[in-house]
Amino acid sequence: MIQGLDSKVIIITGAGSGIGLSTATAFLSAGARVIAGDINLSQLLSLPVNDKLVPCEFDVCNLDNINEVVKNVIERYGSIDVLVNNAASVQPRKGFLDVKDEDWHTTIDINLLGYIRMARAVLPYMQSRKRGVLLHIASEAALMPNMNLPDYSILKSAVLSLSKVISREFGKDGIRSNVVSPAFVRTAVYDKSGGLGDELERKYKIGREEAIQRYTEDVGVAVGRLGKPDEVASLLLFLASDAAAFITGANYLVDGGVTPFI
Repeated sequence: MIQGLDSKVIIITGAGSGIGLSTATAFLSAGARVIAGDINLSQLLSLPVNDKLVPCEFDVCNLDNINEVVKNVIERYGSIDVLVNNAASVQPRKGFLDVKDEDWHTTIDINLLGYIRMARAVLPYMQSRKRGVLLHIASEAALMPNMNLPDYSILKSAVLSLSKVISREFGKDGIRSNVVSPAFVRTAVYDKSGGLGDELERKYKIGREEAIQRYTEDVGVAVGRLGKPDEVASLLLFLASDAAAFITGANYLVDGGVTPFI
């Protein structure tokens, strides 16, 4: 059990599924007060019932919504200790030339400006208390661009820079900023109708689990399987804790050993 998170106030965006859902559950288990935000409030119904859980409808593209949520959190708890920037949008493309202006605007608005808006909203409160942690979910694609996700890859690279800028400017205020970059983690994208699981079944002409296993071998996942969302959540828990007090401006890959460079 990670120590020092009991009653800390955590805001998590995109908390309704996948890594966000596992992260919210992990922080609740550690005794934290969790403000779990998602654009679809019904998504949050799968979170465990807990007197420290505050589900809220949260649109990272809506500045008024963000400011209202943050204001309510401060009025209720008096502080914000940790922000987990997780809400994102992933849309497969045929290639770089397939991404139109409107696609770029949408990807930038959610995957970068959404993170920036959240950081701007919470940083003044963290500054006033001389402590705080920002954790940003990026992707292995930030370092190894995916040609089928050109806009997503580029914006996730920008998240690395965003975190580094925040860590450099606000470190003197007791604020830390780090990135966690997952890849090949089994979230809904593998199992939803029309998702990657269906695509892999068609590609390999075998059942889903066998197809996913073949896929992990083909892409070079060193541990031989997909990751689990709670394996990413456990790292976020550590980085939010006082045990990571000297870690800031860093990027942690959680990719099963796919990334081949040092």
